[in-house]
Amino acid sequence: MNQEKYQQESIQAPTLSQEEAQKELSRIADNYKIGEPVSKEDLAILQAYAFKAPTGKTVSASQLESWKVSGSDSNKVFTGSISGNVKLDLGIWENNISGSIETNISKGKPTHYKTNVKLVAYGAVGKSGIGRVADLDITNDWTSSTKSSYEFTFDRDFQATVAYYTITPSSSVKNDSSTLEIAGTGR
Repeated sequence: MNQEKYQQESIQAPTLSQEEAQKELSRIADNYKIGEPVSKEDLAILQAYAFKAPTGKTVSASQLESWKVSGSDSNKVFTGSISGNVKLDLGIWENNISGSIETNISKGKPTHYKTNVKLVAYGAVGKSGIGRVADLDITNDWTSSTKSSYEFTFDRDFQATVAYYTITPSSSVKNDSSTLEIAGTGR
């Protein structure tokens, strides 16, 4: 399919709240395999709500994207927040995601922590499509700790040519009576 025909067939993305957009981006990530082109409707959502990789990349230069992460939540047992930073270093093919996420609990006594950073990247697939080219779940799994603060640092290389991406940080705490998941957002 040539570029002109593709542009003529493009679809307008619906107007979504931040929460609705995150749900749609998660749905898209779950519905497609690596290398499978997304539908025109889902591509419109990616173009409107996913982050666009910086342009102007050369073979020798990468582009660094930095995020400040924050989020908070509570239930009957816990009140907590996450904060930190995520760096995404995008090259033509070689890429790196790194950072540090801190979980702070101001109410409740956790016995375990778990932090996760999910990166889903989209780029050219096949002759004329955009599809999922990378899907990373960077996690520390459940870690035993009774501290009110827990820090998770990560550094991961991956290979893909990235046009759009989503990053979803989250942290969970639990004890015998409850579990709390804290979703983070950032830019």
